[in-house]
This record gives sequence, C-alpha cells and structure tokens, in this order.
Amino acid sequence: MKRAFALFCFLALSLSGITVSALQNVVSLRKTYELLTPASAGYPDEDYQLTNGRYGTPVATDTGSNFYRNPEYVGFRRDDANADGNFVVLLDLGESLNDLTAFELSYLNEPSVGVFAPVRVAFYGSDERDGDFVFLGERTVDEPTDPASTVAGVVIVEPENAFTGRYVMAVVTPRATYVSDDGTELPVVWTFLDELTVLQGMRPLLPGEEPSPAAENVLASVSPVVGDRGLVLLAVLGASAFAAVALLGRRRS
Repeated sequence: MKRAFALFCFLALSLSGITVSALQNVVSLRKTYELLTPASAGYPDEDYQLTNGRYGTPVATDTGSNFYRNPEYVGFRRDDANADGNFVVLLDLGESLNDLTAFELSYLNEPSVGVFAPVRVAFYGSDERDGDFVFLGERTVDEPTDPASTVAGVVIVEPENAFTGRYVMAVVTPRATYVSDDGTELPVVWTFLDELTVLQGMRPLLPGEEPSPAAENVLASVSPVVGDRGLVLLAVLGASAFAAVALLGRRRS
C-alpha cells in the first residue's frame, strides 16, 4: 500500500510539473486601460471590452451574418487617429510583472462593410505610466481587401527576451486606402479591435500547434489560463496515475 501511495505521489508531482509548463497566465484579463485615441461613439468601448476575455463572433440577421455587429468589437474611425495616424491603447497591469512573454491584439477584417485590418501593430512596455517605453516588437498585417475576405485575426508579438513592467502600449497603424472593384482608390474609415492580451510564462508547443493563438481560446473569459490542450493533458495523465495505482494494488493482493 505504501508503494502504491508513493507511486501516486510521484505521478501527481510529475503531472503538476507538466501542467505548469504547459500553460501560460493571461495577466491582462479584466485589467484597465486608456484609449489614448478615442473609440467611435457608434462602436464604443463599454466597461473595458478589450480585456474582458471575449472575442467577436458573427451575428446573424435577416440579411445574413456579420462580425462587425457583435458588441465585443470596439470601432475606431480614421478621423480620430492621433497625429501619427495611429490608434493607441495603454494597458495597466496593476503592478509590475515579470516574465511577460507574448503580446497579442485581435482585429476584424470585414471589407464588405468597410472594416479593414490594421497594417501594423507595435507593442511597447514600461514600469511607469509616464516613463520611457521600450520597444517590444511589431508585426505587419497583410489581409485581403476584397469584399469576400472576412477574417477575425490576431497579431502576436513574442520578444526575444521576456519583459518586466506594469504598462503595455499597443500602437495600431490602420490601413489608409484600398482599391474598390472598379479600380478606384478609396480611403479606409474603420478599424475594429476586440481583445488585447498579455501572456506570462512559457509553454512548449504541441506538434502542429501555432504559437499563442489567443483568438481561438474561449477559456480566457472564464479562467486566467490559456490552453485547453493543457487541461486535456492533465485529465489524461491523472486518469493514468489512478489506473497505475489500482493495478499495483491488485497485483499485491
């Protein structure tokens, strides 16, 4: 019996280590932020929608379905951009945190209703709101602009070195123009965002898995943990541990 208990403890500790290494903390969930460039009154930010852990999904109507109708999206008009033509969000994590390893911003590309993905998203970090911000990285976005190309996408920046700090600034460069079906170059008016995510810690990728696909994680709305695959692994290994203990007990009897 003692050997069975020892085996169970060993497997439990091993399982605990695997679980921790397989998960990342979402430290931005329900944290406050400032829109340094305002959202549109028509698509406002109500109660910090960009950190509530919920992503925009299509909304069905009598004439079809569209993502932009989902209230999880915050809409920005190009006329409200700052002097550099960008939209800026300043996230406050509440305290200085270490081991910040990934920064993500999800967006909508729905050209059929005049909503286009940004062309670039850059992240900066600081330990003080009015201090010097260090560059964490940026990504360019190249989504199609034809009317049939609806994409709910995410920009992911993973710095070479983990960041320690309290404030994270996302600088969003909207698309300026697009070419219509008749060849006319038209200005872009709308940029829609639905979630700003900061991840803490590292986790190994499973075979065939893409890095940090925040827009696919629904657990973020109910738990400060990303990765249902890690939970599945936990359940499988837990069942294996109990089976091993039971088998050992039968053999001894």
